[in-house]
Amino acid sequence: MTSLLTPILDVRNLTLAFGKMPVVNDLSFTVNQGETLAIVGESGSGKSMTSLAIMGLLPHIGGRVDSGSIEFKDEGKIHELTSLSDDDFRRIRGNDIAMIFQEPMTSLNPVFSIGSQITEALELHRGLKGAEAENEAARLLDLVRLPNAKAQLKRYPHQLSGGMRQRVMIAMAASCNPKLLIADEPTTALDVTIQAQVLQIIRDMQSELNTAVIFISHDMGVVAEMADDIIVMKRGDMIESNSAQEIILRPGTDYTRQLMAAVPKIGAMTGKSAPEKFDLIGQSEQAGSSGKPETAQQAEPTSKPDNKPFDNDDSPLVSLKKVTTHYPIRSGFWGKVRHRVHAAESISFDIYAGETVALVGESGSGKSTVGKTLQQLVTPAGGEILFRGQEMLSAPPEVRDRFKREIQYVFQDPYGSLNPRKTIKASLLEPMYHHGLVSDPARQVAELLESVQLPAEFASRYPHEFSGGQRQRICIARALACKPQLIIADEAVSALDVSVQAQVVNLLMDLQKERGLSYLFISHDMAVVERISHRVAVMYLGQIVEMGTRQQIFENPQHPYTQRLLSAVPMMDPLRKPQRPILDVEIPSPIRAIENPPLIHTYREINIGHIVAENLVLF
Repeated sequence: MTSLLTPILDVRNLTLAFGKMPVVNDLSFTVNQGETLAIVGESGSGKSMTSLAIMGLLPHIGGRVDSGSIEFKDEGKIHELTSLSDDDFRRIRGNDIAMIFQEPMTSLNPVFSIGSQITEALELHRGLKGAEAENEAARLLDLVRLPNAKAQLKRYPHQLSGGMRQRVMIAMAASCNPKLLIADEPTTALDVTIQAQVLQIIRDMQSELNTAVIFISHDMGVVAEMADDIIVMKRGDMIESNSAQEIILRPGTDYTRQLMAAVPKIGAMTGKSAPEKFDLIGQSEQAGSSGKPETAQQAEPTSKPDNKPFDNDDSPLVSLKKVTTHYPIRSGFWGKVRHRVHAAESISFDIYAGETVALVGESGSGKSTVGKTLQQLVTPAGGEILFRGQEMLSAPPEVRDRFKREIQYVFQDPYGSLNPRKTIKASLLEPMYHHGLVSDPARQVAELLESVQLPAEFASRYPHEFSGGQRQRICIARALACKPQLIIADEAVSALDVSVQAQVVNLLMDLQKERGLSYLFISHDMAVVERISHRVAVMYLGQIVEMGTRQQIFENPQHPYTQRLLSAVPMMDPLRKPQRPILDVEIPSPIRAIENPPLIHTYREINIGHIVAENLVLF
C-alpha cells in the first residue's frame, strides 16, 4: 500500500484488550492524506475497537492499549495518541480527528436541538459564537444536503429520519475540517438510496478538504465504492492488506474469498428465472454446522417449477385485496383525529404455495405495516385477507387462530425477539403449547434446531450465548415450530454480516424446498431480494408502484422509483466508480389530514404479470 501522498496516521504493532482478553493483535497500517483506507470484517473482528483506540475512547468502555503506537502527523508535528493526556486529546478529538458513529440516534443527545449540538463543536474548536456559529451550522447542513437547513437547526433528533440524522452526524464531523475522518459503519442501518447519498457526501467532503478517511464496514459493495486500500480483519488479526482493486478482484486468502462470495451482487441473477443460493466457500459461522461448502442450487416454487407468472386458474395460498391500514394521529384539547398516517393504501397481491414474494422500498414505505396486517398484529381500516380462499378478517375466532398458526413472523432483531430469561427450549415450545402441538418436547425441539443446522444440545442455552446469525436461526426454528404455510421475514437478514446473511438466505431457500414454504420477504436490500425472490412488489408512500416477476422488476424496471432503488445499490467493482444523479429531496410524509386522502394508483399491465402505477411522478 504505497503512496506519494503524505502519511497522516501510522499505526504500528497495536494490541488492544479487555481484561485478559485481547481484541486486536499486533495490527499495523498507514493512512495517507486524501485517501480512504477501509477496514473490513465480520462482527467481533476488532474494526470498531481499532477506531475507538484512535479516538482515545477505548479506556472509557473498559478497554486498554496493551502495546504498540498510534502516531498522528499534523503539519510536521507527531502526536503519539496512546500516551496523550485527556486535555491534549480533547484538542485533537473532533477537531483534527473526527468520527461518524454507526447509530446516529444514540450518538446525538435527544434533549438538545440539532443546532445547539453543532454550534457546541464550533464554539469549542473554532471559537465561533452566536449568529456566526448558527450561520456556519446552517452552511454545514447545506453541505450535507439537508433540506431547509435553517429550520432544521431548531429540530430535535427524534424529529428527523435515520438518513437525516446520519447527515447531521456528518455535518458535525465536518464542522472543524478534520484531517482524518473515521466512518464506523455509517450506512449499515440506512436504506439503499439514503446510503448512496451519504457515501456521495463523504466523497465530496474528502475531495473538497483533502481529508483522509478510515472507512469501517462489513459491506464489501460499499467498500468497493469508497476504498483506495483495504485491510481484512478476523477475530482481531489482520488477515490481508492490499489495494482495493487487488483485494476485491484477486483476494489472497480463503476468508477474503468467502467474504466476496457472500456479497449479493446486483445483476448476478440476470437471465435466471428462479432464485439461486449463494455459492459459499465455507460456512463456519454457526456452531454445530457441518462446515462443508455448499454448491448453488435452485429453489423453485412447489406449485410452479418453471416459475412463470402464475395463471388465474391457480389457487393462491394468501390473497390481499385492497387492504388499507391507517394510524390515527390525535391533536387538540379533545384529542380528535385530525390526521392519519397512510401506512398502507389499497394493497392487493397474491402469494402462492412455495413462492417468495418480496416487498421492497425505503423506510416508511409501508412494507412492515403490510406484513403486520397480514399477521393480524395490526387491524386494517378496510380490505380483505383471504387464506385458501376464505376471508379471515370476519372469520370466527377459532378460524383466525388457526390462520395465525399457519402464518409466522421472523423479525429483524433476533436478540429483541427472544426472551433473555428463557432457554431456547422454552422459547421454541411456547408457540407449540399455545396451539396444542406438543407431543414429545425433547424430540420436537431437537428436530427444530437440527432443521436450522444447530445442534440439539443448544436447547438448554440462553439467547446471550449465541451470535447474531445463530439467534436468527433460532428465530426461524421458532417460526417453523407450528408447521406454518407462510413465513413473513421482515428485514430478517439486514442486521447480519454479509457472510452470515448469505448462510441464512441459503437456509431459508433450503427450508422452502424441503417444506414447500411460502415467504413474504420484506427488505430494502435489492441485491438480496434479487437472489431470493420469485416475484417483487415495490412500495412507495404506502402503495405498490410496480409488481412483477424478479426478472421483470430487475431487468426491465418501469417506475422511476424502482429505477432509483436499483441505481442506488452499491456495485462491487473497484474499476468503476458510481455515477448517480444527486437526489436532494426526502420522501414526502405519509401523514395527511383526514380531509386530504392520497390519490389511489391505477395500474397498467405492460407484460404478463408485470404491472406499474399509471402515475409515474416520483415526488
